[in-house]
Amino acid sequence: VACADRASLPEIAGEHAALRFDPDDDRDFTAALIRIHRDAPLRAALASAGRERAARFTAARTASAWASLHDQLLGRA
Repeated sequence: VACADRASLPEIAGEHAALRFDPDDDRDFTAALIRIHRDAPLRAALASAGRERAARFTAARTASAWASLHDQLLGRA
């Protein structure tokens, strides 16, 4: 994965699951894509880290977090 280093994307990708680029810099974007394309070990590492990172974002975990927030907002926590 290559992702912009803005908004929530770095937080979602974590430290090692994506190669980040400046979305305002076409050359940086291009360089990230070329690097991923040419560097098989990097590609494999990003893919592995990405699968591990994605496993942390489950529907059950999201529902639990939302329920907890809901309870806190209603003063039930």
